[in-house]
Amino acid sequence: MKLLDEDLFVEGDDDAEAPRELNEGDKDFLKNLEKQVAEIENEPENPG
Repeated sequence: MKLLDEDLFVEGDDDAEAPRELNEGDKDFLKNLEKQVAEIENEPENPG
């Protein structure tokens, strides 16, 4: 099936919310997520 440009058009995208500042909960979540990613990246590869 071939996608056409019309298929990708979304009606009502003018109603999208404007970007907002992150609240403290969001900042904490992102900080913890970044810490988890760093820990995973630093783990040695497990030989399979």
